[in-house]
Amino acid sequence: MVQSGDTLGEVAAKYNTTVDQLLTLNPGVDPSALQPGQRIRVG
Repeated sequence: MVQSGDTLGEVAAKYNTTVDQLLTLNPGVDPSALQPGQRIRVG
């Protein structure tokens, strides 16, 4: 779940993955408009 201030880069680092992988897993996610509470797949 996205926390306030998170970026895809931070989420990728936290879960030992890449931004490209997160975008592949979450095709509808706008990386510049993450919202707190938004759920994204990480693996």
